[in-house]
Amino acid sequence: MSDRIKVSLAPSMLVANAGGEAVEAMITVQNLGDIVDRFSFHIDGLDPSWFTLSESSVSLFPNDSGQVHIKFQVPKKEGIKAGTYPFGLRLASDSNPEEYSTVQGALEVSPVAESHLDMSPRRVETRKNADYRITLVNSGVADVTFGLGARDTEEGCRFWFTPDNPTVPAWETAVVKLTGQPKKRPWVGENKRYDFAVTVNIQGKSDAKSLNGELIYRPRWRSLSPLWRVLKIVLIIAAIAGAIYFVLWLGGGPGQLFADPGQWLSQAQERLAGWFSR
Repeated sequence: MSDRIKVSLAPSMLVANAGGEAVEAMITVQNLGDIVDRFSFHIDGLDPSWFTLSESSVSLFPNDSGQVHIKFQVPKKEGIKAGTYPFGLRLASDSNPEEYSTVQGALEVSPVAESHLDMSPRRVETRKNADYRITLVNSGVADVTFGLGARDTEEGCRFWFTPDNPTVPAWETAVVKLTGQPKKRPWVGENKRYDFAVTVNIQGKSDAKSLNGELIYRPRWRSLSPLWRVLKIVLIIAAIAGAIYFVLWLGGGPGQLFADPGQWLSQAQERLAGWFSR
């Protein structure tokens, strides 16, 4: 540190939004030496694209002072995250680079949260559970935790998320599984449509975004007519099988029932009479 170079920074702590307006600080330099000198500025610890100096150097007479503006503007791009970024301002003499003075400062990038979301598919027709994919894109500079909710207008469904309330790092994307299940799942009837809304908010903030979706429950049968037809066929088959078994029990063959029904009935009466007389 040089005794003949005095430097200060005001304010030494600055706050900026990534992609937002620039913030400024004032550098004050005083030449405490006995010769005219030029002093050059060097800033360490920050990306050079984050700041601009109104002058890269300043010339001062002995005991004179000067001021230089420094403007900070943090770009909003992938990789930049919220946090505090310390930096060092170094002021060196052009006549003797070994003589220099430093001052410390810090730039805080505010944790402004931004997000985008999508749901796929928007419509599911099923007789079981309905599955959807919620894509959460964190396009901000801070890690965020999302609060998720889903509700249909009739409150006829249950919904749950996997995982629930996920935390997504800055500039990353997460996919959450949404499962919907009707509370009533009849086997017979018409298709039942449920309109529902998914709400997504960043924890700690009141505003929320929403997505609309559809769940259509499809019963196994629209009516009982197919069941009745199946039942009739089963009864006919059972009747035929019973008749054949009865013929065999009487000692005849299956063809006798259709070849000579009268003789078969006569034999059947005699056989049954003998069976009941026991």
